[in-house]
Amino acid sequence: MLTHRFLVFALLTALSCTSFAQEQETPSKYWVSDPQDVINMKVGYLSPALSMKTYVGNSNDESSSPVEFKPPPLSKIFIGANYRNLGATLSASTRQSSSDSDKYGSGTALDFQLNFYGRRLTQQYFYQTYDSYYISNTSVVDPAFPQDQFIKRPDIKTQHYGVNLIYNFNPENYSLSIAYDQGGWQLESGGAWLVALGLHNHRFSADPQLLPVNVSSNYGELATLQKGDIIQLNASGGFGYTQVFKKNWYGSFNLLLGPGFAYQQFETAEAYYKQSSFNMASAMTVSFGYNGKDNYVVLQGGSNTHTYKFPDLKMEIESLSSALYYGHRFGEMDVGFLNSISAWLD
Repeated sequence: MLTHRFLVFALLTALSCTSFAQEQETPSKYWVSDPQDVINMKVGYLSPALSMKTYVGNSNDESSSPVEFKPPPLSKIFIGANYRNLGATLSASTRQSSSDSDKYGSGTALDFQLNFYGRRLTQQYFYQTYDSYYISNTSVVDPAFPQDQFIKRPDIKTQHYGVNLIYNFNPENYSLSIAYDQGGWQLESGGAWLVALGLHNHRFSADPQLLPVNVSSNYGELATLQKGDIIQLNASGGFGYTQVFKKNWYGSFNLLLGPGFAYQQFETAEAYYKQSSFNMASAMTVSFGYNGKDNYVVLQGGSNTHTYKFPDLKMEIESLSSALYYGHRFGEMDVGFLNSISAWLD
């Protein structure tokens, strides 16, 4: 089943490359794209995560003893390049320090996102899988646990893959490509109304159960929750804006919020459940930096949050990322074989 789903994901990604290439850009007084003869390269540091949080009885009240699950810190060094409508990125995970392993535990993780920026339509594809977690609010969940130490859960595994399609109603004022991929320059401050459609699959498993024994009794019939498999379709709306100041400096944000419909399968030590429910999803991205003629330096962060309701339990699953990177534009380049590939995609 996983193989089939991954093949579908790869097919959608290939199709998105074609649809992105076919979009036609028209001049705007607010922003301008990189010239066609530019190779835009960037190198930097990326820190992704996929976290979970549970609340008793569908409540956000901190007194209800939430349990916050986070993976051990993961960091990557990456290098990327764009030329015309082609792009590629390579990344490698840095080695976890022994002090981090002792404090948070250690495990394996695969986490990547593909973005295809069109003038009106932006496509985002996600794939994440994490083995091993720790309980970040251990002092709340188990006050008797040694201070400055965390409960480690190497048995917890998660997986997330999905797609977001974002439509820009005012592409003449605001470009997601320039705000978050530095595919050109924002000349004047401007914003746009956005709508998005998302399809996501979240899975989690634990052995013998997800919730620590000392708080599990608060969660009723889901006290021994072991597995979950959730598919959600959500529609959201929001706004994006880029503020330009001192010519080459900028700050950008976008925020999307809306309802979702989820089909949920989950399993406890005693029973197997299937149910459908309406839920909420939100996404936010912020970016700040210097974007000069040839060089740019960017600090960027983003989150994608989904909220699910189960009997006696509410769960938030959040994809997080932060990045710091440097980029350079190499102009007057003419790469013959890449020109042919680019023209074929056109």
